[in-house]
Amino acid sequence: MSGEFAVFQCGPEILRMRIVGVESGHIADVIRADNFLRVVPSAASLEEALDYFQGLYSDCSGVFTAYHVVCNR
Repeated sequence: MSGEFAVFQCGPEILRMRIVGVESGHIADVIRADNFLRVVPSAASLEEALDYFQGLYSDCSGVFTAYHVVCNR
């Protein structure tokens, strides 16, 4: 998947970002102390970031995938 593009569209605006890495696994393996602020910038701690996802998804026991992207501008 690395080298492919993620495309985000909001109305007529389109943003293409190159995927430079992919991580998959349990939520606690993907959201860690070294990266939680990039995922949930408003979180004050790793636990708060994980609680945020628990609030979004009723069941966090599945496989989560994180895509690392860079803007091509």
